[in-house]
Amino acid sequence: MKKHSFILSFPGIFVFTLFFWRCAEDPIKADLLHFSLTIDTLSISEITGEPYWIAPNLGSTNNLYLGKKNDLDAFISFIGFPDYYNWAAFLDSNSTFDSLHFVVYSNDSLLTPASTPALFFSPDSQFSESKSTYLDFSEFTTTDWVNLGLPEIKIDQDTSGNFNHTELIWDILTLFDALTDTSDSNLVRTFVLEPVNDDSIFLELFSRESQQTNNPKIITYFRRTTVISDDSTQIDTITSPLGASGDISIIDPGDSIQDSSFFGVSSGFGLRSVLSFPFDSLSLPEGSLIRSAILSMPLDSSTMINNFTIVIDPLNVELDTLTDLFDTDPYSVIGYPYRVNSDTKNGLLEISLKSYLQNITLGNVPSIGFKILASDQNDPFDKIHFDLSGNLNPGIIRIVYAWN
Repeated sequence: MKKHSFILSFPGIFVFTLFFWRCAEDPIKADLLHFSLTIDTLSISEITGEPYWIAPNLGSTNNLYLGKKNDLDAFISFIGFPDYYNWAAFLDSNSTFDSLHFVVYSNDSLLTPASTPALFFSPDSQFSESKSTYLDFSEFTTTDWVNLGLPEIKIDQDTSGNFNHTELIWDILTLFDALTDTSDSNLVRTFVLEPVNDDSIFLELFSRESQQTNNPKIITYFRRTTVISDDSTQIDTITSPLGASGDISIIDPGDSIQDSSFFGVSSGFGLRSVLSFPFDSLSLPEGSLIRSAILSMPLDSSTMINNFTIVIDPLNVELDTLTDLFDTDPYSVIGYPYRVNSDTKNGLLEISLKSYLQNITLGNVPSIGFKILASDQNDPFDKIHFDLSGNLNPGIIRIVYAWN
């Protein structure tokens, strides 16, 4: 491509000269004294936290859980399959089904038949992945369900013999007619995993949220016959997986301690908290620009867990109540874009509140407080307690701001 030099051409010289002549003739004049900003810091140590409890819902976790751990009981896990799937396609007269498998996956390479759950099926029972809790299944029983027994255990390895995952496989070909029944408009296809031995088993399985290839599924193995000509047919062996449309573990917190003196979070215990501190639109000089606002809260020495993700969301409505135990969460929050999260590190949670506090100073959002909860990606059987009154490292918010 041919290049042109602007300053070597006559028009370029003319424009270049005119530009500098105009700059010399009319120099820019401005008083920059009003840009002399002051950098200051505000520290807020009057932080309070109040815990409350809800019935735990684990519909968005990466794992399904079965068994007891840390005084919690994951007594059943539901797995559902879609009703919108074209189940009638299975009735194609050209297809012959060899087997129908229900498969779930685990990262445990040491599973034995004694540590695996039993599988049950019902065409009537329903659950909600986003709403179901132990309160909905306080008298649950699989007595009237189809008992499919214990699974076959298969260890999957790569070509070098390294462990990939464990497959738990149930033959469910006996359910073929029930699964493909299109005459019942209310038909649901719900499976339940239930521990056989309530005292010894604790099992983690991949949920549908965890891995695209290792989610719970039904796998069909069938042969399809295609007529090529009058004297020729073709038989293809086909494997077809159908992923679950919903799954959830139901955890009963039982008599787990609900001590209002411990300010903290845990999804499995249903523990959440409300955080408050004095800050409003008059806390900083008018027109202040917040450069950073970091909330620091040390962990209680009894619950030192690193990489535990904490979510903080500003409240948008005050709640006048004397109770701290609820069926569902009563605290309404603002959410995006002020919902933030951070991981605990070295016994400390540090999280930025810059955007929300700046908008409080501008009068755009209310200054009510925050809801604090555990991320769904944490182990639900873990819990975190905060220590805001530590003598060496108390909870504090440090705000660095500029003002004129």
